[in-house]
Amino acid sequence: MKILYLGYLGVNNIGDEVCYEAFAQACDRWLNEDYTLFSYPISASKTLKELHAEKPFDLVVLGGGSLFQGNFFIDLALEAIEMKLPLYCYGTGIDYMTEETIESFKRGDFQLSPTTFNNKEINRDKIKKVIENSTFAGLRGPLTHKYIKALNPSPASNYQIIGDSGMLFTPKKDDYIQRKYLHDSSKKIIAVNWGTTQNILFGYDEYKLKNQMIKTCTKLLQKGYQIVIFPMWDMDISHCKSLYDSLKEQGNVIFIPEVCTASQIYHFLSLCHFSLNLKLHANVLSASSGTPFIQLAYRSKGVDFAASIHQLPYTILTNTNTLSETIEKKEYYLTSNKNRKKIRIAKERIIARHKNFIASLKK
Repeated sequence: MKILYLGYLGVNNIGDEVCYEAFAQACDRWLNEDYTLFSYPISASKTLKELHAEKPFDLVVLGGGSLFQGNFFIDLALEAIEMKLPLYCYGTGIDYMTEETIESFKRGDFQLSPTTFNNKEINRDKIKKVIENSTFAGLRGPLTHKYIKALNPSPASNYQIIGDSGMLFTPKKDDYIQRKYLHDSSKKIIAVNWGTTQNILFGYDEYKLKNQMIKTCTKLLQKGYQIVIFPMWDMDISHCKSLYDSLKEQGNVIFIPEVCTASQIYHFLSLCHFSLNLKLHANVLSASSGTPFIQLAYRSKGVDFAASIHQLPYTILTNTNTLSETIEKKEYYLTSNKNRKKIRIAKERIIARHKNFIASLKK
């Protein structure tokens, strides 16, 4: 069996790479038959028919991440349908829902807004067609599930929540960050992931959010924590450096000036007391490693993930005016054994769902 994986790969974005690596690991663990896995070559911009003529494949997997919006990956998925190839969605999600839609979700009376955040192009008809024609659509979280349900797909549609594939990521131990950057083990570590969204975030004000981050980190340093700032993407490095420069005189602060591998970040996060993250998959890797997190949800995808593992209380939209106060109030409960157990149980549940997903590929 030859499997083609569709994902935003090859641009040193750790989140999307983790989703692919997690899928590959899942296939190794549970796909008990001969198979070949390869990913779609984004740089080549080929149609599936062109790619299939060069390198035949038997089924297509629309991968992890927010791949339901825009046209690029959706159109590839629709082409797979036209070619009558089995199509699967693997922890796929939707992003760019409005704050109003999120608030209705939290209240329990989901209302799908007629608009999208930042006027992002989302073709609901195409998404509905993909769902209706997928052999099985495994969705990232409850918010994506509510969105899909609101599109009213045919009753025969086979879709359900399986969770973010990054929660399955189980790398071999890689203590590179610990050896190179962590020289003081006497203080509890708070991992801080920072970066940029090109100002496309709830509140549309990265400068204001950065000032709140500086205030928050300063208070954590005053409590005696060690802060380690790290990027998840090449474009985030300079922004992490800027945050570090604003904090380096305030206490024990370390800056990691490179995008480390997912395995290295996973091991580092497992050593931390908790993490405070902007980018989605910094939160995913933190949860997967067993470390509680505070998430700065800059778009709806963060809420989708948090809801899938019962961590909404520790997810703060970036339009907040009270970041430092909120974290101070929630810190004790965030790091409690009860919450750590909740994350661990959520991971076990997601692993079971993904195991069933991989089993479905053999049918």
